[in-house]
Amino acid sequence: MHDIINRVYGAFVAILRDEEVYMVRIKGKKFLAIAIAGAVFVGGVFPETACAAETAESTSDVQVEETKQQSVKSIQENLLEAYNTGFESSDSNGLYWWSDGNWGKENIAQKAYEGDQKPAEDSGGYYVEVTPDGEGIGTAQICAGDIASILEPEVSYEFSFYAKADPQTPEGTVELQITSASSDWASSQAAAVTYDSKVILDENWQSISGTFIIPAHEKHEQVKIEFKGSKDLTFYVDDLKIGGKKAEVNQGDNLVKNPGFADEDLSVWKKGSGGAAITSETSGEAIPDGIATYGAIGNRTSSQECFAQDMTGILQSGKTYEYSFWVKLDGEDYRDAPADQREISFAPYVSVGSNQTYWDSYSSGILDDNCVRQIEAGVWTKFNGIFKPQFEGEAEELVIRILEQGTNYGSGDCVKGRYYVTGVEMREKVEEQKEIESDIPDLKSVVSSADGLGADAYTGTCIANGHLSDGTLMKLVEKHFNAVTFENELKMDAVFGYQNDAPPEMESVTWTRADGTVMSGYQVPKMDFTLAEKILAVIKDWNDKNPESAIKIRGHVLVWHSQAPEWFFHEDWNKDKPYASKEVMDARQEWYIQSVLNHFLGKDSPYKDMFYGWDVVNEAVSDSTGTYRKEDEKSSWWKAYGDQDFIINAFRYANHYAPKGLELYYNDYNECSGNKVDGIAKLLTEVKSHEKDADLPTRITGMGMQAHYDMAGPTANQIKNAAVTYGKIVGKVQFTELDLKSSNEYDGTDATRAGEYTKQAYRYKEIYDVLKEVDAMDGIDINGMTVWGVIDKYSWLQDSNSAGGGSDGSKKHVPLLFDDDYKAKPAFYAFADDTRLEPYINNVVVMQALGGDDPYAKSKTYQISGIDDVDASFQIVWEENQMKIKVTVKDETEDGSDGADLYLDWTKGSDGTAKPEKMTIMRSDAQKIDGGYIAEFTVGRELKAADRFAFDVVVTDGEKKAAFNDKKMSQEDSSRYFAVAMTKPYMTVSNGTIAIDGEEDALWGKVAAVPLTIVTGVPEASAAGKLLWDKDYLYLWMEVKDSSLDKSSEAAHVQDSVEIFIDENNHKTDGYEEDDKQYRINYENEPSFNGQKCIADNLISQTRKTEDGYIVEAACKWTDITPEAGTEIGFDMQINDGKGGTRIGTVSWYDESGQGWSSPGVFGTILLLDNSTQKPGSTGKVEGNTSQPGNNATKAPRTGDENRLGLWSALLAISCGAAGTVVYRRKRRLTIKESQ
Repeated sequence: MHDIINRVYGAFVAILRDEEVYMVRIKGKKFLAIAIAGAVFVGGVFPETACAAETAESTSDVQVEETKQQSVKSIQENLLEAYNTGFESSDSNGLYWWSDGNWGKENIAQKAYEGDQKPAEDSGGYYVEVTPDGEGIGTAQICAGDIASILEPEVSYEFSFYAKADPQTPEGTVELQITSASSDWASSQAAAVTYDSKVILDENWQSISGTFIIPAHEKHEQVKIEFKGSKDLTFYVDDLKIGGKKAEVNQGDNLVKNPGFADEDLSVWKKGSGGAAITSETSGEAIPDGIATYGAIGNRTSSQECFAQDMTGILQSGKTYEYSFWVKLDGEDYRDAPADQREISFAPYVSVGSNQTYWDSYSSGILDDNCVRQIEAGVWTKFNGIFKPQFEGEAEELVIRILEQGTNYGSGDCVKGRYYVTGVEMREKVEEQKEIESDIPDLKSVVSSADGLGADAYTGTCIANGHLSDGTLMKLVEKHFNAVTFENELKMDAVFGYQNDAPPEMESVTWTRADGTVMSGYQVPKMDFTLAEKILAVIKDWNDKNPESAIKIRGHVLVWHSQAPEWFFHEDWNKDKPYASKEVMDARQEWYIQSVLNHFLGKDSPYKDMFYGWDVVNEAVSDSTGTYRKEDEKSSWWKAYGDQDFIINAFRYANHYAPKGLELYYNDYNECSGNKVDGIAKLLTEVKSHEKDADLPTRITGMGMQAHYDMAGPTANQIKNAAVTYGKIVGKVQFTELDLKSSNEYDGTDATRAGEYTKQAYRYKEIYDVLKEVDAMDGIDINGMTVWGVIDKYSWLQDSNSAGGGSDGSKKHVPLLFDDDYKAKPAFYAFADDTRLEPYINNVVVMQALGGDDPYAKSKTYQISGIDDVDASFQIVWEENQMKIKVTVKDETEDGSDGADLYLDWTKGSDGTAKPEKMTIMRSDAQKIDGGYIAEFTVGRELKAADRFAFDVVVTDGEKKAAFNDKKMSQEDSSRYFAVAMTKPYMTVSNGTIAIDGEEDALWGKVAAVPLTIVTGVPEASAAGKLLWDKDYLYLWMEVKDSSLDKSSEAAHVQDSVEIFIDENNHKTDGYEEDDKQYRINYENEPSFNGQKCIADNLISQTRKTEDGYIVEAACKWTDITPEAGTEIGFDMQINDGKGGTRIGTVSWYDESGQGWSSPGVFGTILLLDNSTQKPGSTGKVEGNTSQPGNNATKAPRTGDENRLGLWSALLAISCGAAGTVVYRRKRRLTIKESQ
């Protein structure tokens, strides 16, 4: 019995600090336990049957029932309150900020407390469940740069959290791991974590607490925090709190006055209150950070009435500040408000002279995306971030605002309810000045050399106002680039001061049109060129001092459907009135173009000699139809004009008002794909055809290919063919916004960064080689390339925004030539000196083995070169329980040391530190063939589609060796230069005819479902599909599991939907041929199409919502082939997972590149079988007779629950390696119902 009491005492003593009362359950009996100052007293009647055997049992016999304690560690101020450490968020399935070990959400889930389960009174309503991944380890983690400004090195912090194990899993432990890292993860340091006591998790909530110190780290730029469980443990966590020991935290001076609204004088906060009332209130409940008072604003009549404080003379241009505050929307006023009407902004502004500049999330380099967030009503939410004000001259006003205005521009007026603010801080951050590498080649000199693009080539980059204060970045610009494009400052919304709801101050002007018409008293909105002029002044100063290294400007952009205020297109410049007539819009367009060009290029402009070219029209070709972009793709230009005349006229007016030496461009993205190439070519041809007009001719100099590419696509041939197509029409071609989105294999960690850098460098080299090849062609001049950004951390791909971007929260992209430390990456040397690149990392497709005599029948053959007179190659395939590699060596001379070595690293060769496995087959033990031998390796391993690993094959001929990938021959020590392999599926499809009605016909019950396993982004949905075929159609049944269906985006590919890719002739071409199709069907059965014969007449579909997702059933008509058993078809299937109007990820059967919309070459392959044929990898053998389509029939819809047995039985069959019949039947009338 004493042992039991000791275990009870041990369970309490490590976690109790103050006097608390508990109930203790021992072997099913309850006792009262009082903890006072760390001592535990247990009273009550102990069971008389307690014996030595009982006392020797594990401590799981001891259960603690709290009388709803407060959080056990006395952490009054949770420094990470803003990062959802209580898992209470309503966004991202309750797990906003948090990811699993693969930076997705597959292995973590928000769970709601039921009944009396909470470990503490203040534990909220939810906790997180963490399940093991494929390696048996469960992880929940968060990584953010902002946390690095909260948790500092060499400071002691204390932590506490609650955890317990799932009752169905073994006992285990969970560790809190904290890592400081550089922004690119090239450098990292793990914190030293000390626990108050060791805790073995069981099925009861237990408190875990301790302290940690992050060691000194020069590159403390982001912090990762992770919960990691022991092997095969499913565990639950809640209420992570981290507090600083105040004496050890150096917080500096807070520049904000009355930050907690405790002083009676609230006038400092009334700069923006207008007629609203700001009061100070005291909370009856504890506010985070131990704050007792807060400010309240009410009686608001305008969306602009807000908390605002004048900080003129306090905040300085060019300095960096860290800001933070707590905010809460009134729980009643905002109870029913949609998410876009629960938006809080940190939105400062500055006034210099007559110019007022407003900063927001669009202010790149000044504020980050965290300055605008949609929050939950009635909950205190912490904002923090970096503010870098930029302005020229002396500020007459610099005001910080905490603003609630909803989106206002998207869904009407905001709620204008009560909201509350407290704990406002603004502190200067002193950053270490970094240096550039001055001894490396100048990029502009390399590109402009005879071996590059020639002396006329511009080597450009993209900069914004916020970059001007970064002296190190500007040194990179000055050294490496001879041209710049402004990121936003010359776009229409910037020219009108970002006044997107209504025009700025109106003014009357008189001007003369190109046809001689005098526009007297013409009422126009006042233009503001100060943002662009700030950059121009800096560049001009450099040019004046360094004329031999002058930097030219590429103007961007005059006419674009995006970033143009909607009021510009309406009568009286009022967006609430009808669209203006074509005649009115024609005058406005001319006025705008002549005003911009005259301001910067007129004879009195100080900048007139700085511009070499201008994008006249941007992105006017449809992404889907290959024709002009119309109003259904958000073009108000087309809506007002009704035709493409605005494009032609733009080039007429640009030619008329611009100097003849200014190059005029059309600019577009997705410029290498499918029918968009044809659409762009049509536009260029039409503009070009009007250059000889007698009245107001056009002029077009060249085509701007934006070149926002992925690592996988477009292919080099697609890029080349597009550039040649455009060059033959307009002569000059530029790459205007070049960058590379990171590959799917890159997870943002040190482990995969080196491989990503090498892969990226070779991708850039491939693109540069294409540029040089096309530039050498007669009649085509590649006269420049612009990299869209200087250093990785400022790239637009770090954000996700209305114009695109790449951020999905799973990783930080590394798309440019210089890293966050301003150092040249391998990508730089792809241009400057490609001999300095590391060995190329080959990507190898490992096909699923076929049954029969030759399992390698569908495998590609890979060559191994490096030994004269020896021809070596290999093929590689996988099965569920093994991998096979056949190495074929043609070597006439036999030596005793001849043989083949296989090196394997199942960790994907992530960082090269794992010791590779090695297997050897000597020639003497291999299969002899004429003039050589075959060494076949069979490696036992449980495999599935989409598994990745690293490997290399080495062939020895006497004293010579040749490797497939690692030419440095370092295989014995490291897998760093191994090839990266990915297992890919192969599918056989049985014959049968299906009714398309959204109900699971009996025939589907005989087909095993194939899971979709290739993931991009961070999707929360999953899916499995089934296929059948007959002489007329390819049939698909897809069941999607998705708890949150979304089609709020106007872009079809962003909505929750299923995509079907078909290449009937299986040519695997780079671009779409006539037979290639991409069908997309969203959960509301709304289809969209890509491909010449991919049209509504060739699709029959039906959808049905289920309790946990939706069903898509479809029949795709054969158009170019007459299918028969034995026919191979190019094929893929994919789901898009939409959430909140964005696509958070995709899941596919075969392709990981995401290029299926443009390149059938990335499709997988399916083999059509008759009913009597069955091979491994089949979607299921179909037994019995099949019926022909009949008349339409009406059936009552059923819930998804009725179909689950069939689906799960099918999945079970696959997991067991079976492709046989699923014994589950439903009677069906086999009819085809036309889609609605």
